[in-house]
Amino acid sequence: MEKILLVEDDIHVLKSLAKLLRESGYDVETAASGLEAVELAQKDEFCMVITDVRMPGIDGIEALGKIKSYQPDARRLVITGYAGDDAPIRAIHLSVDDYLMKPFPPEKFLESVKTAILKYQSEIKKEELTIFSSILQKIFRTLTQEIETKIPQKEGRSVRMAELGTKLAETAKLEPKRVGRLSFLLSFHDLGYLTFSDKEMEDLLSSKHIETGCKIFKAVPEGEMLSFLYEKHHSPFNKSSEMVPVESQILSLCETFENLLSKGLSQKEAFQTLTKDPGNFWEPSLLERLEEVLFNPLHKLSEKPSLKTYEILLHLGKTYTLTGEIETGKMALQKLLEQEQKIEDSDFKFRLHLALAQNLIRDQKFSAGEEEACRTLETALSLNLSPLTISSIFLEIILSRLFLSKTEKVEELLEKGRANFEKFGDKRNLARTELYSALFSAMSGNKETAKKHFANCKIIVEEEKIEDFWGSESLALRFREKVPDFLELLNFDPTNTAQEKGVQFYSFGPIRVYRNEAIIPEEEWKSKKGKILLNYLLLNQDRPVSEDKLCDLFWPHGDPERSRKNLHHIIYLLRRTLEPNLKEGGDSQYILSQHNAYQFNKSSNYWWDVHEFRENLQKAQQLWSSGEAEKAIEKIRRLEDLYTGDLLEDNLEETWCDFEREKLKEAFLELLLTAAAFYEEKQEHVMALEFANKALTLDPLREKTAHLLIKLLYKSGKRTEAIRKYQTWCSQLEEEMNLKPSDEFAALYEKMTISSRIS
Repeated sequence: MEKILLVEDDIHVLKSLAKLLRESGYDVETAASGLEAVELAQKDEFCMVITDVRMPGIDGIEALGKIKSYQPDARRLVITGYAGDDAPIRAIHLSVDDYLMKPFPPEKFLESVKTAILKYQSEIKKEELTIFSSILQKIFRTLTQEIETKIPQKEGRSVRMAELGTKLAETAKLEPKRVGRLSFLLSFHDLGYLTFSDKEMEDLLSSKHIETGCKIFKAVPEGEMLSFLYEKHHSPFNKSSEMVPVESQILSLCETFENLLSKGLSQKEAFQTLTKDPGNFWEPSLLERLEEVLFNPLHKLSEKPSLKTYEILLHLGKTYTLTGEIETGKMALQKLLEQEQKIEDSDFKFRLHLALAQNLIRDQKFSAGEEEACRTLETALSLNLSPLTISSIFLEIILSRLFLSKTEKVEELLEKGRANFEKFGDKRNLARTELYSALFSAMSGNKETAKKHFANCKIIVEEEKIEDFWGSESLALRFREKVPDFLELLNFDPTNTAQEKGVQFYSFGPIRVYRNEAIIPEEEWKSKKGKILLNYLLLNQDRPVSEDKLCDLFWPHGDPERSRKNLHHIIYLLRRTLEPNLKEGGDSQYILSQHNAYQFNKSSNYWWDVHEFRENLQKAQQLWSSGEAEKAIEKIRRLEDLYTGDLLEDNLEETWCDFEREKLKEAFLELLLTAAAFYEEKQEHVMALEFANKALTLDPLREKTAHLLIKLLYKSGKRTEAIRKYQTWCSQLEEEMNLKPSDEFAALYEKMTISSRIS
């Protein structure tokens, strides 16, 4: 029986989960730390490792990385009550099978374990059934490549045949074992030419190469079956005679198709030739499958990974970069860059490279950042993106050039950006423009002009209540290194401004908490549940929450007395984290307690993104209702700054905030769509597309949004992009929800395709 390694530093959780697994029939070995787990993995073999994240010594994900070097085939499952901001990305790098947040239902845990074990058994079975060892693969690959160099028209065809034939086999729903056999034959189909003389190579005598090939294949595991399939691939298919195996037919079809391509035909021409004279070698359905594999865009798209995962990584990369956690942001962006060739969405690629430019610049790699930003600007211009988007790239180019002491076009870019930000009500970027104008003027020696721009910047920040502005522009404020008297000249100290704000809480996207504009580092959060409990109190600050309710919520299956002690301990640690200078036994200004209940002090000195989001949301809705569209759009711009991801995005398992999460997201979506419709009515399609794109990114599977976006692309003359976007969206909808678009949406697509053919 396969053995599971369970790693958990909480002895009660460890015993509980071990008992649950053993009662389900699994053999379990336990470890109370990451180091102990690594030691066990060096001595024994495990089919699966289940680990908590935060533990003494090395954490669970680091332990998984070490164990992977000893046991690469073991499946990996992460369970955690709280993980660091970079834990999900580190887990992605290790390709964990699942990532469960505590508390989780036992049945969900067991289902995840069962699925991973089945994967392990399947992989082992594939290895046991494989028909060639790694050494044999290398030998055969080398021999095949040698043959292909002697026959120019065959160069690279073994790889192409294997790829095409495997797709055909999968559409024919062959079992994995049969697909494996076929893949082997396709990859080494030409080994039969080994004994050919140079003259025979030129003539490509087929009967001899089949005879030789059969002899070679008989010498490997499952050789008789391989030889039989190989021999039959030149036999005519006839329903009234002996049935030719479908593997042999696929092999024959791929070979014939490749031979047609080698004569200079295109894929379309080669396929048409096959359909004109199909002969008797293949079942008619195989030609239909070949057509689907070659030309059906939905089939091709279904083979690509979902954009949903990519969107999550991109969001993480952007958010961490712009909040100063450069390395974590870089990890997410690097993961995306590795997958870039698989991504066809041009808008997504643009946003990825803009985020990369921002990361490079904030990592003070200014030359590389400027180059990336300039390339991104060229892409934005080629895609005809909105003036606001283009102007936001200006700011990245300007910031990098200021630090490189390059003044080329800086003043021109500042003026263009300022005009667009003023026109479209983007106050945050307008404040950035004024700040960078002050930097440019100071560097140029124009002190009075610098003071004027900096004063404008402060006015915008204060009037718009952009609380996180100075923290997000910490790199720009380091310009004092270029102009030593810059901050003194402007009579400004961002540190003092930060101290007046107390603590800043960010609940949209990854949870972040700042003291004095500096993020509270991970090591200061001693409890796994601290941040989550803090957010629960923030969301319920209008009333005290009883200890009993908190215990039931966060320790639903725990012993009541033990749960109460855990709660007291976490509250103690939470207070110390928010207020490091709090005296022992002193009253916290943030977490109040009375009559066995706790409440967040809404009268304390704090700022919370959710609170400001709600205020701006209400103002935007009121402005729309009163017909003040331009002012409403200014508020929507502020909402865009604040909405860095779904509410408590890292803790979607926390169902107690589901209602508020969906309510805020839905309201924001409606405003984005309203803004898109507003610009559509004004025939400003580029601006309408900007808002529609943001709405679809927020909720990728909503038909109303996709319909509007694709209609706008079509109206603005981007017909090819509109068709491609529709196909991508349909594929994603079917893959993730097993649904199809409405008749109305399908009718729009038909209209676009007809129009495209006519034009």
